[in-house]
Amino acid sequence: MKGNRIIPVASSKGKAKAAKSAVHKKAKQPKNPEEQEGRHGLSRLMLRYFLVIALIPLVAVSVINFLTAKRTVLETEGKYLGTIAQRQVQEIHSYLEEMDDFAQLLSQSPAVVLTLQSLGGVNEQNLEKMLAMDEYQEVQRNVGPILQQFVNKFGFSQLYLVNPDGMVAYSVPFLALEHRNLEKKPNSATELGRVFKRTSAMMSSQASDYRIYPPTEQPSIFISSPVIHQGLYLGAVILSLDNEKLKEKLSGLEGLGENADIMLTSRVGDEILFLTDLRGNPNSAFSLTIPYEPAEGEELTPVQRSVRGQSGGALTKDFEGNEVIALWDYLPNLRIGLAVKVDKDEVFAPVNRLLRINIIVALITVLIVAIVAIMLSRSITHPINMLTQAANNLAEGDLRGEIPCRGRNEVGQLANATRTMSRNLKSLVGKVKVTGSEITKTAQFVSTNAQEQVNSAQQTGTSAIEVNTTAKQISTTSKELANTMTEVNDVTQEIALKAESDLDVLAAIQESMSKLDKANVSISGQLERIQKRANGITGIIVTMTKVADQTNLLSLNASIEARKAGQYGRGFSVVAAEIRRLADQAAASTLEIEGSVKDMLGAVQTGVGEVRGFSSQVSQSIEEITAISGRLTEVIQQVQGLPPRFDQILEGMHSQSEGAEQINQAMGQLSDSAQHTVSAVKETHRMLSSLRRSAEVLDAEISRFKT
Repeated sequence: MKGNRIIPVASSKGKAKAAKSAVHKKAKQPKNPEEQEGRHGLSRLMLRYFLVIALIPLVAVSVINFLTAKRTVLETEGKYLGTIAQRQVQEIHSYLEEMDDFAQLLSQSPAVVLTLQSLGGVNEQNLEKMLAMDEYQEVQRNVGPILQQFVNKFGFSQLYLVNPDGMVAYSVPFLALEHRNLEKKPNSATELGRVFKRTSAMMSSQASDYRIYPPTEQPSIFISSPVIHQGLYLGAVILSLDNEKLKEKLSGLEGLGENADIMLTSRVGDEILFLTDLRGNPNSAFSLTIPYEPAEGEELTPVQRSVRGQSGGALTKDFEGNEVIALWDYLPNLRIGLAVKVDKDEVFAPVNRLLRINIIVALITVLIVAIVAIMLSRSITHPINMLTQAANNLAEGDLRGEIPCRGRNEVGQLANATRTMSRNLKSLVGKVKVTGSEITKTAQFVSTNAQEQVNSAQQTGTSAIEVNTTAKQISTTSKELANTMTEVNDVTQEIALKAESDLDVLAAIQESMSKLDKANVSISGQLERIQKRANGITGIIVTMTKVADQTNLLSLNASIEARKAGQYGRGFSVVAAEIRRLADQAAASTLEIEGSVKDMLGAVQTGVGEVRGFSSQVSQSIEEITAISGRLTEVIQQVQGLPPRFDQILEGMHSQSEGAEQINQAMGQLSDSAQHTVSAVKETHRMLSSLRRSAEVLDAEISRFKT
């Protein structure tokens, strides 16, 4: 082969070393890119397997750790936020309950009762004079310091004593007169006015919404409690919570992250008002609003859920569209929604750090595995490449080279087996060369004799085929003629049968026509009798007409005589007129009957004429049918005589066809035998030719081996 170095086999050590060195050089220098690619295929395959084996567990563990850490963080953060939210709600509830207890306690104090009793009569008319009233001055001196001390000590910003008419009778600090009437606008629309109305209506402690109070322009929550003394409603005491303490309770962010927020919100119409400042927006309290309803196709945000009275928590989006972990709840006593949120990125920061560490570990592992796999694959593939080069030399027919690879492992065992195969192959090639030469000579001699036998068998087969063809034509012609005579015989018999059937039909027609002729004669007689009876009816009608005319004449005479008799003949005159009318009707009916009888008589006469003409036609048809029946009988007799003659002809044709068929079969058997002989000889010749070519190919292939 092109590119192979032929190294002769030598017994000396120098020549063996030269052959071994040549094999090593061939192993190191692949001949083409495909061979190079094949040699590196095992290394790449091992490298891929090692990487897959190392990466699959590593990726699985990393993914499981990441998902577990993510779920754990979500659960932990959810519980933590829930704890904070619960703590916040509890603190707000405790604070409000404590303030409510103070309000109830203050409503029962003698100072408040005394003040409302003294100033209970203050109304809109004497409001401006209230400050100069002795009662107000006395309250200012005696009760004012007590109430001021109460406000300062327990952390309230304002105190209002309101009488049943909705007038603020006393306040700490002082409230302007235009803001004291809580029954009129705009004071009634403030949270102070609303909480007073609810307290007066329900007679129980109430808390207002957290809103800006216009007179102070500060956000306030009012706690109101009714003042009832000895079963009499004196008014209400209303306390405004201190803003600093309230903000401290509402916005306790201790323990939350840098981007966490506690949001207190309240619904105002179609909007949601934020009641506390946000970390990202310090001026959001009582200025930031969002829609109450979500945008089309979007879910409710935590703030929107909280003001709807819902409770829960989830990984969701806030009102700004940021992904957050949030919890939400509702404070029914204040009608305020509470939502606590933390940015998702801040919560998942440890998980993301863990993911980055896992990625770095995976890359380091891949690098180490790749290095180990490359070293291991080279230790395996290097001897395999040398053994592959030696096997390629054997495949190309060079049996003189030495297989250099040795060892006790699997590769060494394969090299030993290859060396044994090379030695056995050398021995086999030598024997095959001798055997192939002998087979070629024998096949050539037998092939020449087979060719002569083929020529003789072909001549015999050609003659048999010609005779067989002629016999087939005779047999085919005889069969066709016999089939034609059979068809003619069948058609003749069918014609005879149909003719006999038609003869019966003609006889039945003839009989029917005879009966029809008799019926026509009978009908003609009946019509003549009807004509005679009609003539008799005509005479009767004439007599009836005369009688009617005579009756009419008599009635006319009777009528004339009755008129002559005057009054005595009036009844007879009526009878005569009625008789004359009936006679006229009888005459008219008689004329109609006469016309009908004349029409009937004309129709009968026409029918008699037509029946006579039809009878003559029937008689003529009967004569024609009789003549046709006679001629058809003669034809049937002649046709019935044909089938026996056709049977004789058909029998002769069958005999001829059978004889031709026997000749055809005999010649066919002879032709088949000749063809089988030709085929067998040809097959023998073909096999001998194939054997000779195989021997030549074997000799050519064996000559490629260099031994």
